[in-house]
Order: sequence, then structure tokens, then C-alpha cells
Amino acid sequence: MTDTKWRIGKSFCKYSKIARTPLDPSRTPFLIGGIRCGSASPEDAKLIAEHAEGFSLDDGAGLVLHDEDMDENARTEALAAAAVLLRDQGRIRAWRGELLEVRACEGGPRLAVLERSAFRLLGLTTLAVHMNGVTPDGRIWTSRRAQDKAINPGRWDNLAAGMVAAGEQPLQAMRREAHEEAGLEEGKDFRLTPSFRFFSSRPTENGWLREASYCYLAELSPEALPHNLDGEVDSSELLTADAMAELIARGLVTQEAALTALFWLAAKTGKKLPEGFYRPLA
Repeated sequence: MTDTKWRIGKSFCKYSKIARTPLDPSRTPFLIGGIRCGSASPEDAKLIAEHAEGFSLDDGAGLVLHDEDMDENARTEALAAAAVLLRDQGRIRAWRGELLEVRACEGGPRLAVLERSAFRLLGLTTLAVHMNGVTPDGRIWTSRRAQDKAINPGRWDNLAAGMVAAGEQPLQAMRREAHEEAGLEEGKDFRLTPSFRFFSSRPTENGWLREASYCYLAELSPEALPHNLDGEVDSSELLTADAMAELIARGLVTQEAALTALFWLAAKTGKKLPEGFYRPLA
């Protein structure tokens, strides 16, 4: 157990530091409604300003959507045109056909909805859900992402996780992902409890991730057997706390999934983590 607690502490230091990466100063601020909502590479900012209607590069401000006379629908149309431009220029390679809500910050008013694949290129904040799926005997489920996933193919993840779609609440999204990715139904297969949240800001291969993760504890019944329904998971395995901590320490678990599992692992083993990173989720 001493080795496991040491791995948990070391892994938390590593992954929490990554989650708090300072924004690359070379990225151009992106303003909607006069408020900084995200950022873009200088090349993408220039492309949008020159070819997408309603946008400009303003000295001292950055890439600006001039939306003084726009409502949410008009902002949605303007942002959609920018996303299509980025796709047509090869900047977006995996168009998802899924809409997420655009907000200046977590909990702020909804400004528009936008194609999911454009969010990281534009450094916009996303909202995600993650599930620690545990069993009565104290083990935890982990799922291996499908090999054809555009991001982190083949790496280990939480039992279920995903984005909160436009019009969804986080709890709804968590129930949906539990069904799609693990074939589980709340009430029948598991009991779901809101647990904690954390925020990530870090570079990715397709831009900059700014994401609030809402994390839930799912206590599975002894008879529950996860089975994927949407093709996004290759397999699921049930691990001891020691085995899960080792998997994370070896760097085989995705970034936000590792931080989600580390919270449960620390609580289970009695490992005290620095305060301030994880916050209660009501």
C-alpha cells in the first residue's frame, strides 16, 4: 500500500501540473460579445479574420466577433461559418456533427452553439463528465478507448466519459454516456452520486483544451457487467486500486481520466492530496 500511495501522490503532481499549464502567449485572444472566450493560433486567427464575415483582427484585442447586433442564433451562424472555413482549409480533420454550448466561462450565459471539433482550435471552454465505476469489493472499472478514436486511441479511460452536449445538463450527459459506453442503466446497474469537479487548461495536438470536468461515483451492483454499445470502447477491465494506480503511473491512462481516478484512489488508500484542485460537486 505504501508503494501505491507513493504512485498516487507522484501521479497527481504530474497530471495536476499539466492541467494547469499557462496559456501559450503566442495564441491570439478570441473575443465574443467583447469578452475573451478563447484563443486561436495566429494562423487560424488571420484565416478567420480575412475570410469569415463578422470577424476581424483588432490591435490590442485579438480576433473579435463583432456581434453587437447579433442574438444567439446569429452568433451561432457566424461561428458555424468560421468552423466550416477551418474544416475546408484542413484545420479540422474529424468533423463530429455534434453541437456544444459556447460560454465565456464555466457557468456563464450561453452565447451560441458550435460544432464540437472547432472548440479546441478556438480555445473555447468545454464541459465534460467522467465516471468512477466501482464495485462493492473495492475495485474500479477502466475502459480502453477504441483504436479508431481520433484522440488518444487505444489508451485507458474511465468506465464512461464524454462531452455535455448543447441542451444537456451534466447529470443527463453522465447517464447517457453510461448507457452508450458501458451499457449500464442507473437504478438497475448502478447508483450514481455527484462527487467532484476540476478544471483543465493545457495544449493538445489540435489546439488548446479548456475544460471543466464533472465527476461522478457509480457504485455498480455485483451483477453489472459493462459492455460497450457505441463502438467507442474496445474493452473494459476491473482492476484493484493497486493495479489502477500503476496503470496511471505508467502513463497509459488519458489525462482527465487519470485525474478522475486519482481522486477515488486517494480516498480509498487514505493518501492526502494538496487542497484546491478538486472541488465538491453538489
